[in-house]
Amino acid sequence: MFKKVTLAAFALLFSVSCIGLNQVNAASEKLIQDAKKEGKVVLYHSLSRRVLKKLVKGFENKYGIKVKWTRKGTGGIIRMVTAEKMAGALKCDIVSTGDPTVFIRWQKEGLLKKYVTANTSSFHKGLANPEGWITPSRTTIGSMGYNTKNVKDSEAPKSWKDVLDPKWKGRLAIVDPRKSGPARWWMAGMVKRFGWEYFQELAKNKPLLLKATSTAALALINGEADVLVIANEHDLVRRKAKGQSVSPVYPKEGISKKTSPVAICANPPNPNAAKLWIDWESSAKVQALMTKDGGYPPTRTDVKSYHPRDPKLTAPENLLAFSQKNFIKNKRKMLKKFGKIMKGMKVRIYKKKKKKKKK
Repeated sequence: MFKKVTLAAFALLFSVSCIGLNQVNAASEKLIQDAKKEGKVVLYHSLSRRVLKKLVKGFENKYGIKVKWTRKGTGGIIRMVTAEKMAGALKCDIVSTGDPTVFIRWQKEGLLKKYVTANTSSFHKGLANPEGWITPSRTTIGSMGYNTKNVKDSEAPKSWKDVLDPKWKGRLAIVDPRKSGPARWWMAGMVKRFGWEYFQELAKNKPLLLKATSTAALALINGEADVLVIANEHDLVRRKAKGQSVSPVYPKEGISKKTSPVAICANPPNPNAAKLWIDWESSAKVQALMTKDGGYPPTRTDVKSYHPRDPKLTAPENLLAFSQKNFIKNKRKMLKKFGKIMKGMKVRIYKKKKKKKKK
């Protein structure tokens, strides 16, 4: 009797599960068809250009939906959204930047649209936004880096304070927080830990000022700097694995870590294609691509990191923590102060190479 009841209960549970799965598949198929009718999706994104191109190509090949995309650094994306807001309406369907706190402001200003992706249950604990205002796109670790040809491992800086030594004068590069999301996150943590005196001392070593963390490693590879004071760790890890002469450094005082969101804009021109893109970017397939080709730590529990890290690196006690509430309140003042301290520093911009037109 017990066996018959158990089998019956199992059969019922299985049938209910199948009904639920069929409903999810039906909803997903309807979204795909509705998105195809719209025919395109418009992105404003700060993801690495090289990786973003692969995401776009994969989406277009899978769904046959055209992707119109603009890739800029965090500062550039924020300026675009601000300008369109002042003009009366956003032209994009999707927006993503490297500064998570700006989404809090955009939500309050009514610039975002809620959407809870079916991938939500697969995110690492604490990353999902239950209401769907944002979706975790990629995790970024802020570390130092150095040129392994010019700097011996034994001589590489081991502490954030090591680069304040006069011996590094003219040999450093730093990414401008006014332009870069990862750099401003790092700046907030450093100010909390060391105060503005740190940046005043750093300025004495005349660091080369870079405009983007996504291309910052080029300063090391090109020999324009021996040490990169703040870098996208994932880019250094990826490049090192390919045999390039760079290596990350994890300072003993801690590193910065953040998760960059992607979100749907309010009143998007292509709402269904926008939802489909969110599902795509947060899918296991894309997260696997991002960790393999971009070096990013995955946001999903079911995707293994292609470049494993020691879990202790990102333990709470090893992070440059700060109050996000205070950062949001004082962000403009902080960025302005950074600019004042670094005034007069040499600036370097790495522009994308233009393809030669075939004659």
